Parts: sequence; structure tokens; C-alpha cells
Amino acid sequence: AEALSRKLRSTPTSSPKRPPPPPPPDMTGWIPLGIEELTPINKAPVVPIEGSNTAISAISSMFSRADSGETIRISVLGASHTEADFFTGELRRRLQARYGDAGHGFVMPAVPWASYRAQDTNLCYSANWEGTWAGKAPNTTFVGIGGVKASASDPSAFGWVETTKDNPMGRVVSSWTLFLEGQPSGGVLLAEVDGTALIRQPTRRDSTGLITLKINVPPGGHRLTLSPSGDGPTTLLGLSAESGQPGVLVDSMGVRGSSIRTWKNMSGNTFSLGLKTLDPDLVILAYGTNEVRDLQYSARRYESDLDHALGLLKDTLPEAACLLIGPSDRTLPLAKDQVAVFARTAVFAKLQAEAALRHGCASWDWQAATGGPGTQAVWHDHNPSWVAPDWIHFTPEGYQEVADRFLRALEAIAPSIGQ
Repeated sequence: AEALSRKLRSTPTSSPKRPPPPPPPDMTGWIPLGIEELTPINKAPVVPIEGSNTAISAISSMFSRADSGETIRISVLGASHTEADFFTGELRRRLQARYGDAGHGFVMPAVPWASYRAQDTNLCYSANWEGTWAGKAPNTTFVGIGGVKASASDPSAFGWVETTKDNPMGRVVSSWTLFLEGQPSGGVLLAEVDGTALIRQPTRRDSTGLITLKINVPPGGHRLTLSPSGDGPTTLLGLSAESGQPGVLVDSMGVRGSSIRTWKNMSGNTFSLGLKTLDPDLVILAYGTNEVRDLQYSARRYESDLDHALGLLKDTLPEAACLLIGPSDRTLPLAKDQVAVFARTAVFAKLQAEAALRHGCASWDWQAATGGPGTQAVWHDHNPSWVAPDWIHFTPEGYQEVADRFLRALEAIAPSIGQ
């Protein structure tokens, strides 16, 4: 994981040579723009975080507590922009460099897709875990607390998480809090620390529900290995790695292809109990891009689903600050001097900001912060490119640039970030 992270940071990324994606056959909802109408990268303004005085003050006071030596936790739940941990990883590194490394936070030690990654922690897992995640199928519940779970019965299955050895952050852990799914057929989970057998945790319960297990270790570098004993399925819902030192934790809880509508399929009280255990000071919801792309998903439904999710969040964590970000810009090239932008992006961003106001949250407009409609074309042509070949996602450098702009917006309401 460290080698991959170093390679991604050090290898220049040139603009993709493959041809751009063709425009969809039906251009309904797309608006043509001339290249001269697009905002240059160096002209994009700092887009502020917006919201009521109460919502802004809650975020500002949180960073004031961090500046006084308290530990604060930021939990980011979202879709693929969050999943890769490039955007959230940059937030974690920059905030921990400023306030202190309180630990990596939430991570999956075994996952259902091969591209899962996390910055500043080392992961390794076998292929014989069966996984599912929120949004994998239309009726998939929002499993666990991070929207993903991995199950195995084979005793040869394993998943481990380890502190880093070379990176500036992620070198110390003093505890892991495990989130497991209890179930009637559940087997025993085996946990080892640094190769030494430590715990046998039964997961058999009369009904499906959340099991939490905290493992304390002397502060330092350690590896935690998890595996089923073979007497039944064991299901991992994630873990939180914490250093015990003051500073900042940033949970990256992104699920590919997910949307705010998946919050309507929460798996009982597992999610709420898990989120209460993490007890974040700030919850960031980074959704919207997948909703915008789905032409069958109406603005009215998006508004309703936002209200449901924010109501659930406030019921679960009434004292936590909350902030909504996204959706990102969606652009397609039409000709050498013209692009098409998707009108729904700005509509959904406006609905998101309005929902944030209704529920006492703040909001930040990702599309506006990157320069407004058509930004993907400008960022695509940056050298190295800041946009992935699919013109939806970003390169690692692009996500780091988005994180930098978000941090500048945060600094405007919490000046201690830049000190």
C-alpha cells in the first residue's frame, strides 16, 4: 500500500491519449458551451462553505477544540469520489500534519472489490471473502456502518491492517474497534496481533445485529490479522484504527456506485449504533454525482431522499456538525472548441444546499469550486491531467487539488487550519 501510494504521488500523469467518450445519443439535458466560456484553472474563485450561522459555527468551533489539543473526528460518507481515499486521504494528511495524527480511522480489512485502497495504512486480504455493498443491487441494504461488508467461512481466508513504516502519518496505533455482524449461523472470528493469537470472538447471535470489539495494544506499530475459525460465516463491517494521541481522524466511508437513496435501505439499527460508536464531531455526506447521471431519478425524489438521510443523521448524532458536498461537474467534448455540460448538476447542487439549510447543515458546491460548468474539460487538459479517462472521476492529483480547495474553504471559517 505504501509503495502504491508513493508511486501514485511520484509518477507524472499525462493527459489520456485514448479518444474522449462519445456524446450520448440523446443530448436532452446537455447544454453546449464554447471553450472560451470555461473558467481557467487559475481564475477559479475560492467557493465558500455556506449555511446558517449555527451550522458554520459548529464546524469552526470543532477546529478550535482541535487547536486546543482535543481529538476531533470527521466521518466522510459518499460514493466513488470518497472510495479511493485520494480526496479524503489528502484531507487526513493535511489536517493531521496541522493538529496531530489521532489514527487512520475507519477502514475495511477485507473488501469485495480489488481496487479498494486506503492511504497511510497497509492492507492485505485473501480473495475468498464474499462481499456486498450499498447500491450493488437495487434492493441491497446499506450494510454495516460504512455501506460494505465481507463474509467468509473458509479458515484460510484472512484480512489484515497494519501501521505504516515509512509514511509520515499512520505509524502508531493503540487500539482497534472492530465492527462485526452477529447472526444465527455466525462462526468464531480469530484475531491476532503481530502474529500472536489474541482473541476468539463468537459472532453467533439469535438475530442479526452489530457486535463491537475493542482491542488495545501498546502504542506503536502493529499488524492486526482477522480470519474465520471455520465453524460458520464471520462477517466484517470494518474497524477503526486509533493512535490514542490528540489530533484528527478522518473516516473514509465511500462506496462505489452508491447514492443518497441507499440510506433508505439501512440494515436495521446497525448503522446508527455503529455511527454512534465512532461518535464523529463532523459528518460529511459526499453524494450527488450518481444521482445526477441517472435520468430516471427525479429532482423531487432526490429532495425527498436527502430529507430522509439528513433526518436519520440528525436523529443518530444530534450534536454532530454536518456538511454536504458535491456533485462534481459532468462535461463531454463535442468538437475542438466546444463542450457540453449537464444541466442537472447545478440543479441537484442547489437542492442539496437547500436541504442542508433545512436540516441545520452546511454545504459546499464541488462543481462551482472546481470552476463551474465545463470544468472537466479544463481539468482534463491540465498537465498532468486532473481528470480520469472516463471524464467523471479524477486522477490522484486531481483529487488532491479538490481537497486543497475544500481545505481553503474550511480555513475561511476556521483560520487555525492554516496556522
